Amino acid sequence: MDDVLEPTFINSEETEIVTKNTQFYLGPAGSGAPMHFHRGAWNALVYGRKRWMVQPPPAAVYSRLHPSEWIRRHYQDAKDAGTVMECVQDSGDVLFIPEAWGHSVLNLAESIGYASEFEWGASEFSI
Repeated sequence: MDDVLEPTFINSEETEIVTKNTQFYLGPAGSGAPMHFHRGAWNALVYGRKRWMVQPPPAAVYSRLHPSEWIRRHYQDAKDAGTVMECVQDSGDVLFIPEAWGHSVLNLAESIGYASEFEWGASEFSI
């Protein structure tokens, strides 16, 4: 996606940050992504509204559960244990997820945007 502009803080000519891939996404309300983790990433929401659940690396998990099912089964226990944080992303917001942090997203409205993973320093998961 050569026509996608990166945020100005990601400039490989001035930093060690290297974009690894860019993804365009769209989905209806109620769709989303299960809990997972990967390299650091930024997510720009062009249109819509998304609910994010985020977990620090010691608590991060991979799940095949739909986000609404994960919320139903695991959210309260994770919240009680202090291992999940959440926020709502609105149109125009850019969200940064650090590498190795678990995250899941549930579209609260029809959503369109793009995201890009990146790495810096020696290698991925270099923390």
